[in-house]
Amino acid sequence: MVIEPGNNTNPQSSATGKARQETPRVEGQTARGNSPANAAGDADSVSLSDASRAIAKLEASVIEAPDIDRAKVAAVKAAISAGDYQIDAQAIAGKIQRQESQLG
Repeated sequence: MVIEPGNNTNPQSSATGKARQETPRVEGQTARGNSPANAAGDADSVSLSDASRAIAKLEASVIEAPDIDRAKVAAVKAAISAGDYQIDAQAIAGKIQRQESQLG
C-alpha cells in the first residue's frame, strides 16, 4: 500500500484537507515532549548505587583476568602423564549437586 501526500481519507481532517496530527503524550510531559523538570531547563542526571559500582568493578577485573591458568594446566598435564592425577568422584558429585540446588 502506498500513501501519497494530499490523498487524505481521514474523517477527522480539518477544512484545509490536512489530517489532524496528534503526538501521544506521556502523563507529566509538556507539549514539547519534555518532562516538567526539563521544561525549566534542568539537566538530566543519573546516579549509580554502590551495588552497580561493585558490579562494574568486578566486570572490569573479569575482563582483565586471563582465560586460562596455564600453570595449573601444566601441573594437571604433568600429573596425568606421571599417572599421579587422582579424581575425587565424591567431591565432583557434591559440587554438581550444590550447583544444581542453587539453580533451583
